[in-house]
Amino acid sequence: MSEKAKTLILGMGNAIASDDAIGLIIAEQIKQDPKFTGIDVETIESGGLAILESLQGYHSAIIIDSIKTGLRRPGEIIRFRPEDFDCTQRSAGVHDVGFFTSLKLGRKLNMKIPERIEIIAVEILENRRVSEDITPEVRAAIDPVIEMIKGMV
Repeated sequence: MSEKAKTLILGMGNAIASDDAIGLIIAEQIKQDPKFTGIDVETIESGGLAILESLQGYHSAIIIDSIKTGLRRPGEIIRFRPEDFDCTQRSAGVHDVGFFTSLKLGRKLNMKIPERIEIIAVEILENRRVSEDITPEVRAAIDPVIEMIKGMV
């Protein structure tokens, strides 16, 4: 973390699982945008307890990830906070825990986890196909998400 950085923008996803890469792609584009100078931008391809290390020490965090509910159209952007939910649909491995459980655990252990965490999720269509390509519907969400985040920092 840089001395000046108080906010982390964290792109999550899987680079070879088609639309699931959307968080990584957006974070990489944000890294190139001068509007975000002084803000740390990282990517992570794992969740659960591993996310605590990335979040530690920041005052606030904006997490960009995919979501697949089947209730929204692909490319639709959803903004929420961890306290809006009791659980997550993102699966955890056998030896890992889910995202929201990790946050609760980090706070109970008095880790320096951001008090303000905003999650920007993009409804996806495809995450079971091995591909570095994302669908056009999901790709169309990239610029609107970046503009949304510009308004948050």
